[in-house]
Amino acid sequence: MGSIMFLSVLLLSKSLAAPPGQFSVLTQDQPAPFDGVLFDPVATAEIMVTREFAARECNLQIERAIEETEIELTLELDNLSIRYQSLQSEYDLMIETKDRQIQSLQDIIDNAPPQRRWLWTTLGVVSGVGTTYLAYRAFDES
Repeated sequence: MGSIMFLSVLLLSKSLAAPPGQFSVLTQDQPAPFDGVLFDPVATAEIMVTREFAARECNLQIERAIEETEIELTLELDNLSIRYQSLQSEYDLMIETKDRQIQSLQDIIDNAPPQRRWLWTTLGVVSGVGTTYLAYRAFDES
């Protein structure tokens, strides 16, 4: 069994690297028309089935890897979409809160009693002049 597997691997590797080989059906005691290895029908069938099985198994593995990658990427995309929506909702909530704060402060300013600007202006000018005069008297060296 081990030698059959070795020969099948040898044939598969040679068939991948070499041009297609020759095929001939022989009966017992009949000379071969070319040099080569002779297999009985069971061994030939096993080689053909093994090759076909390997190709199908390879295709299944490829399909499975593609499906796994597709599932992983879909999950990652879904997670990123959820994160984006969450951040967008947080941003919208923050903007709405800031707008309400601005409106609240604007309402406070609009409803405040009229300011006495002349009083604050007069107090500012008087205190500035008084501070300047006191600083002049304090630092005068004459």
